[in-house]
Amino acid sequence: MFETSFSGLPNLSVLNLQHNEISTLPNGIFDDLLRLRVLNLGNNHLTCMDITHLNELVDVQTIIVDGLNFSNCNEANFVHIPTVEILSISGSEISDHSLKKLRLPNNHLRHVDLSENMIESAESGILLNMTHVVSLNLSRNPLFPEPLERLLQGLKNSSIYVLKLQRLGTREERFSELRPTTFRPLNRTKLEELYFSRNNITTLSANSFVGLHRLKFLDLYDNKVGILSPDTFYGLTDLTTLKLGNNHLSDIEQVKEALKHLESLQYLDLGYNKLTEISSFAFVGVPNLVKLVLENNEISNIHRDSFGGLSNVHELDLTKNDIQDIPNDTFSALASLRILKLRHNALLSLKETHRPFRYLKNLTDLSITYSEPAAVNLHDVRTITTLEIGNDYHLPWKTHEVDASIANFTRLEILDIQRGRLIALPQMIPLRILRIADVTGAETELDFADFTKHPLLEEITVKSSNINITYGAPTIVKLPRLKTLILNQLQMTTFDTKILETAPNLETLVFRVRSLDCSCTIADFVDWMITDRKVRIDYLQDMVCETPLKRQGYFLFNVDFGNECHTAIIIAISLTCVTIVIVLSTILLVRFRWHLRHAIFLIKLKCGGYQLAVNDDSDDEPDNKYDAFVVYNEHDRDWVMGQLRPQS
Repeated sequence: MFETSFSGLPNLSVLNLQHNEISTLPNGIFDDLLRLRVLNLGNNHLTCMDITHLNELVDVQTIIVDGLNFSNCNEANFVHIPTVEILSISGSEISDHSLKKLRLPNNHLRHVDLSENMIESAESGILLNMTHVVSLNLSRNPLFPEPLERLLQGLKNSSIYVLKLQRLGTREERFSELRPTTFRPLNRTKLEELYFSRNNITTLSANSFVGLHRLKFLDLYDNKVGILSPDTFYGLTDLTTLKLGNNHLSDIEQVKEALKHLESLQYLDLGYNKLTEISSFAFVGVPNLVKLVLENNEISNIHRDSFGGLSNVHELDLTKNDIQDIPNDTFSALASLRILKLRHNALLSLKETHRPFRYLKNLTDLSITYSEPAAVNLHDVRTITTLEIGNDYHLPWKTHEVDASIANFTRLEILDIQRGRLIALPQMIPLRILRIADVTGAETELDFADFTKHPLLEEITVKSSNINITYGAPTIVKLPRLKTLILNQLQMTTFDTKILETAPNLETLVFRVRSLDCSCTIADFVDWMITDRKVRIDYLQDMVCETPLKRQGYFLFNVDFGNECHTAIIIAISLTCVTIVIVLSTILLVRFRWHLRHAIFLIKLKCGGYQLAVNDDSDDEPDNKYDAFVVYNEHDRDWVMGQLRPQS
């Protein structure tokens, strides 16, 4: 780095120098950067002594100096940069002692990141100068309950709005105890978002968050919470988002009691727990819930009124559970439901008399799989625009007998078929996105021309080891809206460039096959890759040749076909031309044979003249059979044969 490295750049607004080997900053290096707003110097080898050079920045708003070296430093002074609003000093091994050397501006500073440091027993006074800070990140510091409580004392008169305390403690010992007094210093603050995920909390006792009346967002994801007190969330009357996923909760009644104080709650995440059933009216205490996540539990039992009182829920996620049966009236209370996810359960077939979806008049997105290939009744969800279906949904691709429930999806725009059989699609479905993955059964061949029946397609994704895509009968119909084509792990060995002609506006192509044949059959595709500049081709490094043996292991885009493929074309054209010449010559010889004979006679006559037909007296036999040779035009044949010859 030199003093003039950035001279002549007065209008530069963002400068990113992270992940380099910068060890020092020359004097005056930033003098010309009069309009710089964002400076990222993270993960270099700078020390806090280099901070003095940042005083040259008169209008900077964001400074990132992650990985700053605080050893042998008397003071890290940011006070002379009064315009800074966002300051990140994460991963700098800042200890309690070095934290005392940190001087922060007190006017405009709003967001401070001190994560991944060595702060463990800081006194409360250290944070007293953060009165205007609205967002503070103290995650990944070796803090424990008592030191954390003392530290938070410094924020009791602050304007803190967002506080992140994720993954506290050390590798050997994680933060495991949440006391009723832990967040008491923040009772008078405006705290609205609290991130306390990835710790080691096992129990949430009563009044754990009492006093945080303005809290709207609470993240307790990825702890070990197995016990909730009925008054755990007491006082959180404004809470709208609660993340309790990836914990050890198993008692739905315990959860029900803990939620009774959260009337404003709109988003609840209980995924990745150990719940086995959803009891009647389990969520009656959160009537304003909009999204409910119950994925990846062990739920096998759902009651008819399990979701009673949830008339405002728009999304319900029951993915990856052990649900085998859904009672008819299960979703009767979910009048506003739009998104329903039921994939990866043990659902048996839903008979025609089994109609659990009949109350879902506003449903638009359905994700579902079945364990048995029997009758599937989807007649009650004709309004859906997105369908994800699979796991032995048995309908062959080429059949003309399209399932009636699929045919009635006249609004279907997104279809995702996974781990099932390919479905025949009616032409009237206005598909925009089609995804096919892990198709079961024997090897299947798809004709890409079949996709042209759906001209509104914008994305086609096919990922299955037993599918081969070909291009059969040419079609003048194209896919003008197709932007993304993903052909992944297919049985194909080459690529027909006619597919590209069908998609004139293609923007992204992924072509990954199990065995790539780098013979002349793919030469046109290689030429297209070289000449086309509009289409982005992803995973080029995965296009590795398997055959022929001489190119095994080569990257496709490095293969030089040279004149190999063109020689074959030239030979083929030459042989074709020779054949045509021979055939035409034969036809002409037969057609004009008498004209040619006459021409030959005239040539001989001109060269040799007439010869007298004289008999040899020594021989009684005449030398010539005829007295005269008459040459005539074939048009005069009748006269010669009918009149001239008899007279002679």
